[in-house]
Amino acid sequence: MESGDSSLPDRRWPRVALGVLLLAASGAWLAVTLSWTMDALGGHTDTRAVITMDQRSDGARRGDARYTLDARTDSGSGLDLGVFGATGLYAAVDVGDPVVVTRSTLTGDLLAVRSANDYVSRLDDPGLLLVAVVLPLVLPVLLAFPLRRLLSRTRWWVVLGVPALAFAVTATVLLRAGPALPAGGPHPPPAGQLVADRLPETVVAARQPATVGNVSVVLTGPPTDRLPAGAAPWLAEFTLLVIGIRAQLSGPGSAGQSGQAGVRLAGDGVGAAEAVGPAACTHRAGDFGDVVSLNRISAARGTLCFVLPSGFRPHYLVLADPVTGASVAIDLTGIH
Repeated sequence: MESGDSSLPDRRWPRVALGVLLLAASGAWLAVTLSWTMDALGGHTDTRAVITMDQRSDGARRGDARYTLDARTDSGSGLDLGVFGATGLYAAVDVGDPVVVTRSTLTGDLLAVRSANDYVSRLDDPGLLLVAVVLPLVLPVLLAFPLRRLLSRTRWWVVLGVPALAFAVTATVLLRAGPALPAGGPHPPPAGQLVADRLPETVVAARQPATVGNVSVVLTGPPTDRLPAGAAPWLAEFTLLVIGIRAQLSGPGSAGQSGQAGVRLAGDGVGAAEAVGPAACTHRAGDFGDVVSLNRISAARGTLCFVLPSGFRPHYLVLADPVTGASVAIDLTGIH
């Protein structure tokens, strides 16, 4: 009799442990799914911000390879964007770039970050989709066998108490793991690009052509903040500057050749303007991004799109020869 009683726990507790583990897994899955669903279906708010530190500048100063990506909002608060991982967004932004950060109004979590040429969303994470979609199909099958006799042979507080505790802890961590402030508080925003030693010596009037290398550029009208036809709707989330230009090859023997000129905006304020690729700007293949390129055509009309940080005031369109580094600026302040 004693021998039979002493062997009973040996047969029972492996099933108890398995059931507890599976119930804990169910609780964790429920917490993840609840958090994901609240973030996906709940209200969202968009916040404009400027990148103030990334892993390249941070690592250079501190001599480590720790991935750091911080942003400062228009209100002055800091956001730690490191929750979006160490790839993707890090390659798409630099210090001073404007971004729009999407947050959940229910949990406060950082959900997505959009820059001029990239979009990263935590709701699109394959791991979360796997947890939220696949596990609900698998867990009932896994739980069916161990739970069939578990409740009849074990005290209810053992079976339900441990998973409930695991669920409570997991849910608390997930739902409270909102965006953390960068260590030491938000960093000061970077200054604008209107710095005397960064501006070219040659500045031309708004209606005059500017030439670098064998590429000549002239504005076709005053800059505007209106979305161009065919532009991606998300550009409306940013402050936008759109400039129409006509570019042509110049100099003797230019017919049938190619030429390039890099473009950037110089101005004052917080952060830096960033050029938007033609796929988002106008959806026209012949348009320009941060480079005006003429490939065996003598002239072309196109559109330059820039997203601006809040309060940034553009003054010059700067053209630069990618080979020689020679540059010239077009004064935007005198065009109407």
